[in-house]
Amino acid sequence: MKTFRAIYYGEVFLNLGSAVLAIFAPALFLSQFTPVPQSDVAVEMMRWFGGLMVVLTWVGWRILRGGDNRALSWMLEGFLVGDIVHLFILLQFLRVIGGFPFSAIFDILATVGLGISRALFLWMTRKGGPLDIWK
Repeated sequence: MKTFRAIYYGEVFLNLGSAVLAIFAPALFLSQFTPVPQSDVAVEMMRWFGGLMVVLTWVGWRILRGGDNRALSWMLEGFLVGDIVHLFILLQFLRVIGGFPFSAIFDILATVGLGISRALFLWMTRKGGPLDIWK
């Protein structure tokens, strides 16, 4: 369990860094994915994304600090769905820009890695599983 929690704490800090960058330097955040000049609307949408990341970061931090594995499981179910949706959207984005910048490769690897860890945690803690938390 400590390994999973360490992974999710790492995710919280990664999300916090992304949120800060998206809010305070949105053009820089976007330039990591594409050299195409960004419109004012795209920059402001990135700030909006950063605001949503703040919420996800806060929820993740509070649930991890609270120590409730049932709440963590519910959060991870939602985040796993988000990982799947995120990958489809990212692949569409990469098709549009016509390339695979380093930041996108990192994003894919992080999303797949987190998705696998979430699926493992949920499988291991399911009712009757090796780390049954639903007792």
